[in-house]
Amino acid sequence: MKFLVTLLALSISGFLSASEEIKFHDGGRNNTYVVELISSEDIGEKRGLEIIANAATKKCGENPTQYGKYRFHGQENLSSNDSSGEISFRMIQQLYCGKLPEITQETTKPLNDQEKSKLERQAKKFTGLYLNSIAKSDYKKAYSFLSVVIKEDKTIPGMGRH
Repeated sequence: MKFLVTLLALSISGFLSASEEIKFHDGGRNNTYVVELISSEDIGEKRGLEIIANAATKKCGENPTQYGKYRFHGQENLSSNDSSGEISFRMIQQLYCGKLPEITQETTKPLNDQEKSKLERQAKKFTGLYLNSIAKSDYKKAYSFLSVVIKEDKTIPGMGRH
């Protein structure tokens, strides 16, 4: 319900056109989100970032907005397996509402062997599933694997992965 209110407010205020949709997904930590912008038109990187920034400012309220990594796809039909030539645009942006926590030695400790092994197994599994989906031209399924990885992302927005 909160999402629909946000989307309605953005549409009324003119930040979104009828062809654009913003979704906020839980980023796995308090005040951490994965923002997804979908448009049926190729609006471009600059306009996509403007729309996300406006939505993020409203979502975070009085808390500072901290942006992490983003990526986008333009002029691709990501919603089906056919090649109808439909133009679409999708942008994913990491967002943290609030001050970033200070990094301490405890938060940057190296993984132990068991943790490394678990991550390696998960990476191999998802990579195999993703590549098999691409090989079968099942792009919707391949994208769904990427979405799962993003939703379970354990990095702090704005901080690089090591």
